[in-house]
Amino acid sequence: MTDPLASTSDTLSLTARPLTAAAFAPYGQVFAPGAPAVVNDGLAVRRDTHLDLPVSDPQARLCLSVFEVDVRPAPILVRALECHPYSAQVFLPLSPCRALIVVAGTLADGNMDMASLAAFIAAPDQGLCYAPGVWHLGLTSLDRPGRFQMATWVGPLRDTEVRDLPGAVRIDLPVLA
Repeated sequence: MTDPLASTSDTLSLTARPLTAAAFAPYGQVFAPGAPAVVNDGLAVRRDTHLDLPVSDPQARLCLSVFEVDVRPAPILVRALECHPYSAQVFLPLSPCRALIVVAGTLADGNMDMASLAAFIAAPDQGLCYAPGVWHLGLTSLDRPGRFQMATWVGPLRDTEVRDLPGAVRIDLPVLA
């Protein structure tokens, strides 16, 4: 198996792989909408996704947002990641697009764990939940503009940090068959 994190000159290269629940477990949860149920007198179809949305700020309130995301042009160079130390953050696709997920864990001192840096490609129907304290790239679409429902907690604590990576990381995408 090849090393997903390789170095070429002054830029690291990270190969993105398909998003699976097992591979993403150190960073959070992966989910797809549940089975369809006909509701509202047969005029609507409901698909539930059950979430465990952790938060450590007792004053925080649930915030729902819609993100409209343009395609990130190639080559994809990641220079910074963001982190929400007190709350989880959920993204559910509202329109079909493949999303690029770049994550890293957090060391005991709060810094990024560069050894855990990983990249994934979410299928158009996959949602995800970043666990509190996971460093991640801002929402990124790979093949067409996308819309996502985002849920997170918002409170009085400063819960968004953005930090530069030690150097640019180029994301290599697998060729689709």
